[in-house]
Amino acid sequence: MDNYKTISIKLNGKESTIPSNNGQKNDSLESSYQEQAASIENSYEPDDLVEYEKKHNSGDIDEWLNLNRPIKSHKRIPPVFKVFGFAAISATLIGVSLGFIMLRMFAGIDNEGVEAAQSTEINPPAVTSTNEASNQTTEESNPGNSASTTALTLDGMEAYIVQGGVFSSMDQAQVWQQHFDSVGIPTMIWENGDEYRIFAGISDSEVYLDEKVSGMSNVDLELYIRPWQTDGFSVDVSSSAADWLEGFLMNWNSTLSLINQDSSHSELATTWEQWLEKTPDTENSLLQGLSEEAKAFVEVVNDDASMNQLQIQLLHMWKAYTNIGKE
Repeated sequence: MDNYKTISIKLNGKESTIPSNNGQKNDSLESSYQEQAASIENSYEPDDLVEYEKKHNSGDIDEWLNLNRPIKSHKRIPPVFKVFGFAAISATLIGVSLGFIMLRMFAGIDNEGVEAAQSTEINPPAVTSTNEASNQTTEESNPGNSASTTALTLDGMEAYIVQGGVFSSMDQAQVWQQHFDSVGIPTMIWENGDEYRIFAGISDSEVYLDEKVSGMSNVDLELYIRPWQTDGFSVDVSSSAADWLEGFLMNWNSTLSLINQDSSHSELATTWEQWLEKTPDTENSLLQGLSEEAKAFVEVVNDDASMNQLQIQLLHMWKAYTNIGKE
């Protein structure tokens, strides 16, 4: 137990041994240390010394400091806020654009008003001479002779009629009209383009005409009921003629509803006589033709003519009215 193996140490190519005895341990270590120091001192050369120089700049220190600083976390804006923000910006831009547009529009309107006012000031009103004033007074006192006209739009008319045939020529229609006359049925021929129709009655009630046709079953003629209407039209007439034509429509429609009643028709004659008194003084042949048919209707009423004759004369008035629109 007292004997230990020796320890071999090799320093700078020289090998030395250290006894392993406890008594000699410290001396051997000290001797080895001194030998190592002597060898290092003997082998030292100043030229073999290598110098190292640490070079740095202030940026390296800043970079190092930044690396040691805690990284700040950036908060992200939620997508919903982005959408609302974009919408708000868009609405603002659109509002501003529309505001400029409206401002320019109102500015243009104001400019037009100023220009109109300036033109009014520049162009003074024309002075009416004494002769022109007297002519104007004459026209106002006698509107029937007024040269000025107005555009009048008149409504169409409609009713139920009893038709006895349609023909392609007036001659054929007149031949068949004689057949109706021979059996005591008054008729009228309505020319409509290339067609010629025989009408034998009129009413605002289809039921009334149906009963009338049923009472003619012994007549060997074809009769059937159908609706008939004419379109409205526009015509240039004087103001007095315009009132006169509008009055015709009112009287004709009221007559159509009263003509089939069994009561006296004297009131109808009075109504049409008052209307004829307002006939304008005009050279228009179509207006004159309507006036002549109305006079014939008054004569038929005063002669206590049959119901069929009153209906036929009402049809003649209707046809004369529609001819005015074809002028």
